[in-house]
Amino acid sequence: MENDTCHTCHQKGHWSWHCPLKSSNARPFITNDSPCVHNIWCRCGHGRCDVRTAKSVKNSGRKYYTCPIKRGAKCKDFVKWCDDPVDESDLQPPAFKYPECVCPAGVCRRVKAMQNLGSVKYCFTCPIKQV
Repeated sequence: MENDTCHTCHQKGHWSWHCPLKSSNARPFITNDSPCVHNIWCRCGHGRCDVRTAKSVKNSGRKYYTCPIKRGAKCKDFVKWCDDPVDESDLQPPAFKYPECVCPAGVCRRVKAMQNLGSVKYCFTCPIKQV
């Protein structure tokens, strides 16, 4: 065990289930089994955000909101941390919903397109990336 490397913090001398970063003192404000207090809407309009648990060394066990889209292109893999303040707009559904592609691939991807003179426009494309 002295020469083994922890999969959580990547330091030698202990295994991941004995890692000090996984202790209850590492993040006292949130635990693995504590639910997110709010049920926020995703900005894509396809429902309320899913809640996931971070597995990175820096944020191990910290819960975050992610886009609920199951089929198609997610608008964001990460929306916000569950322990961050919630805006009033997060509790309301957005004004519009990302469209679904005419092919059976699911929800379209939102793409930023640059116009002349530096203006920016957004459009929606098929979630299957073309090569």
